[in-house]
Amino acid sequence: MEFQKVTAIIQQDKLEAVEAGLKHLGVPGISVTKVKGYGD
Repeated sequence: MEFQKVTAIIQQDKLEAVEAGLKHLGVPGISVTKVKGYGD
């Protein structure tokens, strides 16, 4: 099995949909970290 790292920043209200999509694709798990910030 080959591992790959993908980093994505998504809105909190989209997390469930992203998780469901990844499960549908066969991704066995994810790590989630809550972040706060702002930008221009």
